[in-house]
Amino acid sequence: MADYDHAYALMRDLRLTEAEAEFRAVTEAEPDNLWAAIHLGELLMMRGAFAEGLPLLERRVQLPDMLTYLFSALGPALWQIPGWDGRPVAGRLLIVGEQGLGDTLMVARFLPWAAARCGELFYYGNLPGLEWLLTNIVPGIRVLPLGSPIPVADAFVLAMSLPSLARTTVDTLPAPPYLTVDPLLLQDWRDYFAGFGGINLGICWRGNPDNARDRDRSIPLTRMATAVARPGVTLHSLQLEDTEEERRALAVTDLRDRLLRPPGPKAQTVAAMIALDHCVTVDTAVAHFAGALDLPAHVMIQRAPYWPYGIGDTVSPWYPSLRLIRADGHGQWDRALMRLSSDLDDILK
Repeated sequence: MADYDHAYALMRDLRLTEAEAEFRAVTEAEPDNLWAAIHLGELLMMRGAFAEGLPLLERRVQLPDMLTYLFSALGPALWQIPGWDGRPVAGRLLIVGEQGLGDTLMVARFLPWAAARCGELFYYGNLPGLEWLLTNIVPGIRVLPLGSPIPVADAFVLAMSLPSLARTTVDTLPAPPYLTVDPLLLQDWRDYFAGFGGINLGICWRGNPDNARDRDRSIPLTRMATAVARPGVTLHSLQLEDTEEERRALAVTDLRDRLLRPPGPKAQTVAAMIALDHCVTVDTAVAHFAGALDLPAHVMIQRAPYWPYGIGDTVSPWYPSLRLIRADGHGQWDRALMRLSSDLDDILK
């Protein structure tokens, strides 16, 4: 008998052939099992099967949390707007933001594609501070803060549906870079890091603790710092969370005050990352910033990876500039950190 929990456990253990067969059996026996369909889609996407995987991810729209967001946050006005099918719209297209900052960054590469297919592009932001990020990619886009009234529009689409509507394949995936940096901000950060001398390395060791995957993807700072510390190398934290005590104990420079300066942490983070000599991060928004900038960086990937990072390879088609280093098991970073240390020996010379 098909078993969703067993299929999910197989997927987390990267027994993907067995997991795929089990998920397919579950979706056939239980057509209303949304998570079985979504996880089958993610599994297929991990293997590069975009054509079949992307449409399955659309089942997320029926999840209770998504429906609550769409009905409660956006209100009935949204449902008066036709859903977009990807064909040109003469008037106004409304994109509705969803998911976290990393996902927003990842699919933002499709905004120019959407903008070319409408007369006017609006984006309803589900996260604070998206205006700089999105206008950086599409200068004419109108970004509406969370809680804004829904504007009159000719069609709407959820942001994470853009890859599916664009009929994305590995060969047609829009390539980075699609973020740019303010030259004045960049020079300011270069001047700042020059004051330390030697090599300046940015690190991010922790993701959002509210994320269900965070226990698997985060690495204690003591362990990461041990792997990356070198004579003549200064470590700089790219995190905004309050971890002052552990930073202080390990002599990691706290950049928060500078990152929070106008025009905001997203613009400042982009400039800082480009000005650094190299960056090392776990799978969080910092990794997506590096990828969107086409910036060489090392990303520590948990045993059961987020689907854009695929399996078994050191690169992702979504972010070709990133060097992926994978954990050997859930929370098992020993050999991954040794590989990171060896890589840094070669590049931090």
